[in-house]
Amino acid sequence: MDEEELPPDGAAPRSLGSPSRCWIDCRQIERTLFKSRGPLFHGFEGKLRKYIKNAIPDLIPLLRGSLKLDICKCVYLSYSSVEDFRTARDILRCNERWYKKPRYDSALVSGNDRLNFARVHLAFKCKFIDESVREFVAVTHFKPSSWKPRTLWSGCRVYDEKIGLDIIPLDNLVRGALMCPSSGAPVSKQAHYLVDCIDSDMFLRVHDLAAPLRRYNT
Repeated sequence: MDEEELPPDGAAPRSLGSPSRCWIDCRQIERTLFKSRGPLFHGFEGKLRKYIKNAIPDLIPLLRGSLKLDICKCVYLSYSSVEDFRTARDILRCNERWYKKPRYDSALVSGNDRLNFARVHLAFKCKFIDESVREFVAVTHFKPSSWKPRTLWSGCRVYDEKIGLDIIPLDNLVRGALMCPSSGAPVSKQAHYLVDCIDSDMFLRVHDLAAPLRRYNT
């Protein structure tokens, strides 16, 4: 997660950056990702179609045709800080070759009654047969872990990263988050510590010191 200067007035609070500017059939994208990144992307097109069918029923008629994707390498998120209500901005990277190494940043995801975190593996625009475009991200969610380190500290929060890939709309991302891999947990757990001290806004959200609706969704 990186911080950036504030966007110009009128800019969308969430937007995709560094697009490929090339519309490619979703099936071809799935084959390429499965080859380069493994089974995480097995059945990717089916998951995308299923999500659209269940969450955006108005688009069901458009699923008869092929889906074209434009892959993007970063996400820009503007949000209102719960500390001072000023606008802040994060950049999330989802890039296979960020300075020759893969980088997939994490984010706080909107939720009604609890903190939700996810790692962004893919950000993309999806074009339908009527030429309309929607923006989505493919993520792996984090869930509270049953594992705890031998030495607990005040505010320690541990999350396991789920194996399966989920599709969510871009607008569900709230702000960047930092999840630090745990060296002491079983490998199967994929345990991570939530770093709550990256800034005051995150600290207030994590420790329930912000108004509930603002804590989870702004």
